[in-house]
Amino acid sequence: MKTVYSCLAIAVFLFLGSGCVEQSAEELYGEAEKAAADSSSYEKAEKLFRKLLAKYPEDERCDDVLFALAQIEVNKGRGQEAVAKYEQLLKQYPQSGLCYKAQFMIGFIYSEMLHDYSKAKQAYRKVIESYPDCDLVSSAEWMIANMGKSPEETGGFDSEKTKGTQ
Repeated sequence: MKTVYSCLAIAVFLFLGSGCVEQSAEELYGEAEKAAADSSSYEKAEKLFRKLLAKYPEDERCDDVLFALAQIEVNKGRGQEAVAKYEQLLKQYPQSGLCYKAQFMIGFIYSEMLHDYSKAKQAYRKVIESYPDCDLVSSAEWMIANMGKSPEETGGFDSEKTKGTQ
């Protein structure tokens, strides 16, 4: 009888200690999203988001996860890494409702972080051509027209001014 209890105790210990209780995609996403909201826990957020992508590659939130990972890269000042994540989203999830935002962000990063105005213009033109009905078309047009200028030179962004240029 003692042996049975010993075996049972060992089995319970192994079950609890081995992390057999797996987090669902929902739990991982929620925990990662919470961590991403605080700059001091970006590393944790990245780890959790990557874990979700690895464990649940068919989850409907995978495009959101890539977008969030790209935003973390932007917030950390890592423009090239952010562009790579946005491009991954565009390639893997071309039907995602986030594609036009990812394409715009690629332009923004090239323009404002990396100062590669040629690539920025290409990215913004792709927003205009590929997503002509999206709410970022006028912003993309404004960015093309004012790229590299100081705020004093541009007079700030005014969507009413750009309507006539469409």
